[in-house]
Amino acid sequence: MIAETRNLSNPFIERPLGEQKAPIAACTYSKELDPKDDSPRSMLIAKELGNYGGTPDEDIPLNMIMFYQSIYGLRANKLSKFSPGCAAEGRSDGEYYKAYYEVVSQIKPKSDKTPVITPHIDRNWHIVSALPDLDEENQRRQEREIYRAFALGIICDLVCYSKISEGKYLYRLELNDLEPEEFVVSNGTPCDHYYEVLDALTINPVAVQTILSYMKEKFADERNSSGKLDFEHSYLRRQINELASIEYGKAGLSIFDVALLLKVSTPSAEFDKTVGKGIMREILTLIYEYAQTMVLEADLDGIYGKFVLEQFEMFDKNIDWYMDNWKDNFSDYINDLMRIAVSDIERKKLTDIYEKMRKIMKESSKKRG
Repeated sequence: MIAETRNLSNPFIERPLGEQKAPIAACTYSKELDPKDDSPRSMLIAKELGNYGGTPDEDIPLNMIMFYQSIYGLRANKLSKFSPGCAAEGRSDGEYYKAYYEVVSQIKPKSDKTPVITPHIDRNWHIVSALPDLDEENQRRQEREIYRAFALGIICDLVCYSKISEGKYLYRLELNDLEPEEFVVSNGTPCDHYYEVLDALTINPVAVQTILSYMKEKFADERNSSGKLDFEHSYLRRQINELASIEYGKAGLSIFDVALLLKVSTPSAEFDKTVGKGIMREILTLIYEYAQTMVLEADLDGIYGKFVLEQFEMFDKNIDWYMDNWKDNFSDYINDLMRIAVSDIERKKLTDIYEKMRKIMKESSKKRG
């Protein structure tokens, strides 16, 4: 009878994924129940209750035994229906996880443009900046997708600084065969500053996925084309060669400038250095993964390293432009961006390129004081 009752307290959930956590058992009973002697009753209590976390309590009636079991450290992403998919483990998205994201992936900043009803009390709680995901890995994945969409939008001219009327320019999402979409930022106003593009994408998961899907298809078409494909003459390389900012009237920008312009554009009190550094890392990852699709493995690191060095040298030449036009001291942040690239090249054991970049960074920092 005791064993059957205790089994009723087992956590009524599916078997968690990964390492199994043992339930922690507890039970309580009346202090008057145990005579604390050598009697069969006392031995039974020690065996069936004491060995399962039994603790006597004066508030428990004589004829009551209360059982409790709990799995501590259990998280939603360890339950298959709530967990995101994992290619390495051959596991697809969980049923509830998939259903949730199918809904929230359709929510746009403007209610009249949204075909679904939010599952949350607050219509912004699906946005990672408004309510962080309890699954840290999934939070990082969503942030990286936003950073990648931002970088691709700027580099590939999908997010354009367009003239709307005399003296008025706005950032809009402009894709072939689709009507231009004006971005809206968190406060509900149009997106007319560079840094606001990131905010506009953060609150608009639909736009993020649109950009990523559009570019994924474009890259696939490029790979499947009949012509010979090499990184130096590839689509993304050509776009980077032509990188410019209409808002700031500056051509000849490097991939590092994509991240540094955030510092220039963002009000000082609002700038988050970790976001800028995250974007820089994601740009480098994007380019490496892109080159991977068209370069032999033996040549990959060398070609990638040569490209990063060229961009690094271009960025170093552009730094004077920032110092001449803005009073803010960017030195720490510039060093952070440079250090990310230098560390990446060092990890790939490209010693000659690493030494050249380290020398450039050292001289640049010294010049800036």
